[in-house]
Amino acid sequence: SIIYARLIEFVEENKFLNTNQNGFRPDRSTTQKLWVTNAFLQEAKNKNLEAHLISLDVKKAYDSIEHWLIEEALGPKGINLPESTRAAVM
Repeated sequence: SIIYARLIEFVEENKFLNTNQNGFRPDRSTTQKLWVTNAFLQEAKNKNLEAHLISLDVKKAYDSIEHWLIEEALGPKGINLPESTRAAVM
């Protein structure tokens, strides 16, 4: 939890995540996103329009990526996390 707290603080301060990303972020809920999605689908249904929804579940994402690539993405060529945080993540 300490690593998560430090990492999320760094990510938020440096604006690495899209404003549309709400899951697993402080003070952001997925409830609003679900409401908007439901409203979109309902409007398409009411107007007899075709709608498509894609849902991605990135289960065990950390385990499915080569660790050297993660380390490179966190390093100077990537988001440039401080060495101590990078080492803790690795």
